[in-house]
Amino acid sequence: FGEVFRLNDESTWWEPDEEVCFEIVTKKGKRLWVKLRRWNDLLMRGKKDAPMYNRPFDLICCQVLNEDGTLAFKNALWLTISGKRRREISTRDAYEVYRQRYDIEHFFRFGKSKLLLDDSQTCELEHEENWWELACLAYTQLWLAAPLSEKIPRPWEKNKQQFKDATIPGPTHVQRDFARIIRAFGTPAVSPKPRGNSPGRKKGYSPGRRVPRNVIYKGGSPPKKVA
Repeated sequence: FGEVFRLNDESTWWEPDEEVCFEIVTKKGKRLWVKLRRWNDLLMRGKKDAPMYNRPFDLICCQVLNEDGTLAFKNALWLTISGKRRREISTRDAYEVYRQRYDIEHFFRFGKSKLLLDDSQTCELEHEENWWELACLAYTQLWLAAPLSEKIPRPWEKNKQQFKDATIPGPTHVQRDFARIIRAFGTPAVSPKPRGNSPGRKKGYSPGRRVPRNVIYKGGSPPKKVA
């Protein structure tokens, strides 16, 4: 496995194979420096069912520095890149792509609580995909409507300095004001017509037996195929 490389002991780090440093500016105008160091072809000890000694990887250390050179965050961020084509991914691209995961995770949290992302659960994959697309479109529409929205704070939010200093409202605040926004520019949809009770299925119609599906587990041995 070569020399010992401990993440919590900087004395065990040798010279990186690549080092990248670039400047970023936060939304509040603060200038910071991002320092990326990369070590190629490292190995770690694996287990019997996970032979990591056959899977070399590249290790990236990400640190954010203030203008005076001090650390903006106490702990560094460590990333690994594995696979045969890992050299095709540049060090900066790996850092930028990983940062996008926070936007994705925020979308999932907001979509489940505010956009009914996981409420439409059916056994039809096509219906699930269509529902997810509608939720993604609704989320995008809220961000596009952010410049048009007005601040509607809740009683316990109106005196918060964080709420007063916010320049671009988040999707939650836009959703509170979306009824006024959609009334302002209208909609091409036709007004809904009143309907009675649904007639339901035709007499004698049978949807047939549901096709059995395999249960997907997060871990453990894969499930046996249904005959």
